[in-house]
Amino acid sequence: MLTNTDINKMKAVFVTREEWKKANIDLLDLIKAFRQELKLDTINLEHKLEHKLEQMKDNIITFKDEILHEIINLRDDMSVLLGQRDILAEHEERLIRIEKKIFN
Repeated sequence: MLTNTDINKMKAVFVTREEWKKANIDLLDLIKAFRQELKLDTINLEHKLEHKLEQMKDNIITFKDEILHEIINLRDDMSVLLGQRDILAEHEERLIRIEKKIFN
């Protein structure tokens, strides 16, 4: 048979219902606090990622604009060069006709 001394010894070794309930409540509170902190960290991380993504988009758009302007400048230069080539070809034809008239 169990004596009061045995029961007191068991209480010292084993967890009581009240201690178990308090430990569960403390653990649940800790889990809730962890979830809230994790949620805030996730939101902060999302904002940082969105900001970095916007910076990347801006950099890409700026780079594309620079390339587009260079391409436009190259097209303009090519147009000028082609026009000058046509003028030179026309001058060459005129010179050949003049030389034929003069030297024949």
